[in-house]
Amino acid sequence: MRKQRKNYTSQEKVFILKRHLVDRVPVSDICDEYHLQPTVFYRWQSRYGKVNEHKALIPRDFWLEEWEKQAIINFHVQYPLEGYRRPI
Repeated sequence: MRKQRKNYTSQEKVFILKRHLVDRVPVSDICDEYHLQPTVFYRWQSRYGKVNEHKALIPRDFWLEEWEKQAIINFHVQYPLEGYRRPI
């Protein structure tokens, strides 16, 4: 039978990481205490302090050229009930 996986909240992850970074508890002791694989701990550590770099890409305003933004706005002004994407 498979063991139930524990999902840690972001606050729990930060607490666990700070035990190693601030209190200098060895990674092996932390992993034994919380039943973590060392790779999981090091993955958390590599993501610590970064904003969603591990998740899917987020659309940004700078992905559109200025003329594309203006074309979308003009289309919306001319056809307020239509979307700027063509229905499939």
